[in-house]
Amino acid sequence: LYVRSRVLSLERAYPPLPSETTSTPELRTPTAPGTRTAYVDAYGARVPLSALRRSADRKDAQIPLEELWPKAFLRTDTMKLEAKIVGKGSQGDLGEQGFYPGQPLVGGALQTRRPPARGSPLLVSWDNPPYVVRFFERLAAWGYPWRMMEGGRHEWSIGQVGRLPGESEDMVEVRFSAAHDYKIIEGEAGEGKIIPQWVLRGHRAYARLLLDEAVRGL
Repeated sequence: LYVRSRVLSLERAYPPLPSETTSTPELRTPTAPGTRTAYVDAYGARVPLSALRRSADRKDAQIPLEELWPKAFLRTDTMKLEAKIVGKGSQGDLGEQGFYPGQPLVGGALQTRRPPARGSPLLVSWDNPPYVVRFFERLAAWGYPWRMMEGGRHEWSIGQVGRLPGESEDMVEVRFSAAHDYKIIEGEAGEGKIIPQWVLRGHRAYARLLLDEAVRGL
């Protein structure tokens, strides 16, 4: 009951955003030949601009918001734990010193594809282990109604800075987006198999949970 209540609470707090206007084409475009991006999820929250700037070390005072936001996101307790699990005890690089192309992040689970810059959000990619994908490919070929994603991408973007009616200080929308890629199978009915809906809902709940933790930590 607690898990269901928590998921519903996160879904109410962070409704999906239109990915076409809150993410970049690079997030929404598959990176490997023969794959398709089955869905893109984007979530966001408005936070005080001052809180995001305070999250930076003094030496980071001139760093653009597009870099401050993923730095704040990646240093949450959950991301540190995930990094240590993936890195087998070593959390590795969490972007503390900045970002560069090809940089491994979160214990090596993520690879930096596009470093953040003013007006350009951080974009990373990840891949499922091939043996995991092959296992579910065999099941799908035998009639299993679902398929495992090949991998995907994440993006941390920034909305416009300003004040809406009722806001007493400058606010900024911080966003977290995800895209999942699946192998294209010729002759497969409809748009093709994906993970079960309850698993997909769990993925989305986890994305919202990570966003919530990062926002509360500012």
